[in-house]
Amino acid sequence: MRGLIAAVFDRLTGPQQMALSQLVFQMGTNLESFVEFLGALNDENGIRELPLLDGYMETDTEHWRTVQSTLIDSQWARRYTVRAATVIAMFDANYNQAPFTAEQRVEAILRPPVEYRPKPRSSATLRVASYSKHSAKSHGRKTAHSQGKRKLT
Repeated sequence: MRGLIAAVFDRLTGPQQMALSQLVFQMGTNLESFVEFLGALNDENGIRELPLLDGYMETDTEHWRTVQSTLIDSQWARRYTVRAATVIAMFDANYNQAPFTAEQRVEAILRPPVEYRPKPRSSATLRVASYSKHSAKSHGRKTAHSQGKRKLT
């Protein structure tokens, strides 16, 4: 693995080198299990250099989107979304020009907006609300105020 990464490392931009360093730091030898990511990073299938049957060649931007997508689809990204969004965004070909935009794009994929669903009303909600109005001291007992109004005979 070190040989594959070392061969590519010098060709990466500064942010991409930082992202790869972060991945190695966070995952250590577990990075070896990211086979698709390493394959895309090293361009093992030659998509960037060799035209496909239809004559189409992958652009630099498309290549880095492919690299990003291999990480976005990982369990690591779903578990550590904040950290992953930053690291994955650094692999964007245009990260130097617009880092905030790159991070927003990745965050939108990792953490899609949550749909608002109103909570159904239930009797349990009403009970909880009514219990919260009583203090712990007076719950279940008569208060001193009500006992003071009693007539003594």
